[in-house]
Amino acid sequence: MKSGKSLVELANTVDITLQSLGIELNSTIENLLEIYPESTIDNALASLKEAIAKGNLANPSGFLVRAIKNGWKPNPQHQKAVELAEFNEWFPKAKRAGVAIASMATESGILVCTPEQQWVKFADIRPKYRSK
Repeated sequence: MKSGKSLVELANTVDITLQSLGIELNSTIENLLEIYPESTIDNALASLKEAIAKGNLANPSGFLVRAIKNGWKPNPQHQKAVELAEFNEWFPKAKRAGVAIASMATESGILVCTPEQQWVKFADIRPKYRSK
């Protein structure tokens, strides 16, 4: 595993994500976490979420195993739509909390202006302020 996280941290993150999708972390997936880089795991999880959102996924665990082994990546258009939906839910709450004051869409993604007048990527600021 080539990653910034320890194997335990990565397994915990993956387990939490899978639980939120109603899937159990099994030994096959745990073994793959030891072999593949974190970016491959993240892409596979995003592909799994996309497939679940589209429906008709008979074996989510099997899908995830194939996605990891084959290096599947999510559809960029779907990712943009998901990010926009998450942003539209997040931004009003973040603005009320004083975390963000403005935003703008760019070709590389959504940017958020902080109270310190710094523009940061939504993907970078979102984990720092999770709306409840």
